Amino acid sequence: MHPFQRRRHRTLWTLLIVLLPVLWLAAVAVTPERGDSLAESGELAVTAGLQQSADGVTSLLLRLDEPLRAPSILVYQGGSPATRGNQATLLGHITSRGEYQFPLLSPVTFPLTIVGYDPIHQNDVMSINLTQ
Repeated sequence: MHPFQRRRHRTLWTLLIVLLPVLWLAAVAVTPERGDSLAESGELAVTAGLQQSADGVTSLLLRLDEPLRAPSILVYQGGSPATRGNQATLLGHITSRGEYQFPLLSPVTFPLTIVGYDPIHQNDVMSINLTQ
């Protein structure tokens, strides 16, 4: 190695030895802390309603105003697997912000209980009671 290359090599390694820890600490300092997800904290903003179609099928309309932070939430009619076991009726799942429509297979009786269940954390993340 020539003297010029040796000097350049030593300067480069010295610079890396100083900058890499500084950059790593800066990255750790500006990384936001991971808080509770909306689904876990119970702050899920949901609007719910019922819609009757021309052929007599009643559908549940759900609108999520905030995006989910859980990968997917299962929507049940009449309770969740955690509380009702196999008696709960699975309507479908929601994955993000937006509007969802689920046909209700069983006859609608009021008050109608709709439960959002997080299968990963195995807990209820939303509960909606619809009245007439």
